[in-house]
Amino acid sequence: EDIKKISKLIKDSKIKKVYYFNLGEPFLSGRMYDEIKILRNDNPDLQLYTSTNGVVLNSDKKREAALLFDIVVFSIDGPSQEIVNKYQRKGNFEKAYENMKALIEFRNSKCKKVPIIEWKYVLFNWNDKKKYISKAIELAKEAKVDIISFWPTPNPFYGISYRYYWGRYFKKLG
Repeated sequence: EDIKKISKLIKDSKIKKVYYFNLGEPFLSGRMYDEIKILRNDNPDLQLYTSTNGVVLNSDKKREAALLFDIVVFSIDGPSQEIVNKYQRKGNFEKAYENMKALIEFRNSKCKKVPIIEWKYVLFNWNDKKKYISKAIELAKEAKVDIISFWPTPNPFYGISYRYYWGRYFKKLG
């Protein structure tokens, strides 16, 4: 009932975009598909965005929910388990990466062009070396993601990517 009220409010307020998050991981919700379906049915032109660490986006039901979005962003902060663990101490690179690939395959098997699937790579001083960036780009191509983006972090202060702020390397990616 709450989501129906929110959906009506979105429609009445002529809201054009919704960023859908649930305490950091929207795919933990067992009702996500039903909730997004209500939003989509009531607001067919609404642009829906979400972000996930990708670890629990691991079933066809959750992938069906993901297909209701316009953009699904996977935040994976490195090209390996070792690098991901430096920030996401309980992160799981393999699960996140495999679930990202599975969503792309699921979407493509249904001949859909949306959602756009983006790998968001947050830059820290421990994951901004050329070999890590190059490996992430290679893995993104293998997974057939639509976009890989690189985001410098201001937090934690000891993790700031000075290579990014000093303009090193990224100009050479071209």
